[in-house]
Amino acid sequence: MIRIASLLTLFCLMTAPLFAAEPSSDTALADDMAAATQAATPPPQEVAPTLDTDKVSTISVVEFVVAQSIKNREPVDVASQYTATPERLFAFTRINTKTPQTITHVWYRNEEKRAEIALRIGASPAWRTWSSKAIFPKGPADWRVEVTSEDGTPLAETRFTVE
Repeated sequence: MIRIASLLTLFCLMTAPLFAAEPSSDTALADDMAAATQAATPPPQEVAPTLDTDKVSTISVVEFVVAQSIKNREPVDVASQYTATPERLFAFTRINTKTPQTITHVWYRNEEKRAEIALRIGASPAWRTWSSKAIFPKGPADWRVEVTSEDGTPLAETRFTVE
């Protein structure tokens, strides 16, 4: 109860000049309000120049590899050449982005598109995601996987061969 009374007293003391019965003039009241505002406003701080976000990429690929498996959200058995045809390979991507968005892994076998996999990513300096692809048909081939942004801009690519 005492606390509420103290708050009411404080409120009345703070607002009394604003609700004076007869201010000497509108100008005097405006000057009083301007002085109160200036007293409550912290001094201006230096602001770093802002970057034009249209000209600066908001996404970058930190790591992009092909691996035989993923364990604990990390690539395992990374290679660029496979002597035996694996059943499945994984394209692992570590992304730095300030905004959630969708990237796409596009898999090519001998320059023919074989798969396109959309992956939703969050805002992070090291977001990890991956896609996988069954390596079919079996046999020798040159493969590549491309990472593209939401608007289709290529961000990175990795190549590997199967002999």
